[in-house]
Amino acid sequence: MNRVEVLNALKGVVPGLSKKPLIEQSDQFVFTKDEVITFDGDILARRPNPLDVEIEEDFAINAQDLLALLEKMPDKELTTTVTEQEILLSGKRRQAGITFQEQVYLQYNEVPTPSGWKEVPKELLKMLLQAARTCGRDQTQPKTTSIHVTPNHVEACDNNRYFKAIMETNFQESLLLPALPILSLRQHTITEVAVAEDWVHFKTKTGETISIRCYRMAYLPEKELEAMHDFEGEVLHLPKNLGEITERAGIMIDSLDEEAHIILSEGLLVVKTEKIGGWYEEKKRVRYKGPKVSFDVDPIFLCELLERSREVIIGKGQMKLEAENILFAVSLRMIKD
Repeated sequence: MNRVEVLNALKGVVPGLSKKPLIEQSDQFVFTKDEVITFDGDILARRPNPLDVEIEEDFAINAQDLLALLEKMPDKELTTTVTEQEILLSGKRRQAGITFQEQVYLQYNEVPTPSGWKEVPKELLKMLLQAARTCGRDQTQPKTTSIHVTPNHVEACDNNRYFKAIMETNFQESLLLPALPILSLRQHTITEVAVAEDWVHFKTKTGETISIRCYRMAYLPEKELEAMHDFEGEVLHLPKNLGEITERAGIMIDSLDEEAHIILSEGLLVVKTEKIGGWYEEKKRVRYKGPKVSFDVDPIFLCELLERSREVIIGKGQMKLEAENILFAVSLRMIKD
């Protein structure tokens, strides 16, 4: 088998692997005769089995060990053999074996088989990712950690920030999608979507089907959301190279939970990021005359937003950006020197 092709195929189902496994075998690949499957309880990922070997009985195998071997073994072609207890990977002058579990406990069959596939609108995944980057991370507040998807728009709010994209989604009903599973799709190209019971299923260009658990509940009150963006104020044009600045600052961010810190004071904008082992700060002159304020934002989110517009409105302790079908609003924190 071609080592790189198999490695890339297995990476396609990585979204279903649990980083902190609370469910037995949720950190393992399950190989069946036809498929390789991962399932962490909230995300199920599956694709055609890439191993060039006949599999008679389903088995589960440590995902990180298999991925690491495929990453590090230098051979272009590998021979794969399945014995009674392990998978053997053989190159020209090297060989490795990984023991597997013959008994599969992972309850992936609880996820319904998708049907009624619909073509995904061109920008749907991009807007879902933007919404996910707006969501909060406090899992005790499911509405602020989830994306609200309706037939004609995508929105998200963490009580301090609000994002909305007006578009035809090809969803026939309103539902909530958890943000973190959606962020795991950022390396994929989505082609089709289907909704079945409590799951949303996505087909990818490379052959995966990724199913994400969804929820049907009322979203945040419309009046609360309107209050975040229904205001007037002064117009400010953000620097032309703010996207580049934010991209540089993003180097000093470790995880999805960390964001860039933006500070506005009279005539000056500052971008700051920090992580264990390093930090970054860059300043830029701006035509701003208001009080000293700050807000936090995901660097990738901000870079993509600035591609659409650099004009923002600041007023009533809030800032908003509107461009084409996009709206973003954020509450500003007052800073006392």
